[in-house]
Amino acid sequence: MLVGAVLALLDTVTFPELLTLLVIGLVVLGPEKLPGMARQAGEWMAKVRSVAQNLQREVNDVLDEPEMQSLRELGEFAARPRAKIAEYARNISDDDDSSMRLTADSATEGSAGASSAGSSPSTAATRSAGASGAESEPEAT
Repeated sequence: MLVGAVLALLDTVTFPELLTLLVIGLVVLGPEKLPGMARQAGEWMAKVRSVAQNLQREVNDVLDEPEMQSLRELGEFAARPRAKIAEYARNISDDDDSSMRLTADSATEGSAGASSAGSSPSTAATRSAGASGAESEPEAT
């Protein structure tokens, strides 16, 4: 979190503010120590950034495990609630569309199968009952 605060501070520093900081640093540290201190501050920032990236990578690796999927979804929902609600709505809509297509496909297959000769078990049962002289109702599909 400290890295984010420092980087946010550096993002908001304007050129006159940066020039003022450099002049204050030059006065306080002197011309001999200022380059060394700036170099050391840069090295520290690089180390802090590296540690933050490693920590982020480890957290992502842990959250990618199947047991942690619900926690990851909860975190995504907390970070972007509108986007996650829209995603859930799309998934529900897609599920409804696919279930409606499956129902329509099965109804189409059932009616096509009943009209073809000998392709459904109920048609075969009706034929065998008709051959023995017994009257029976065909099964509804």
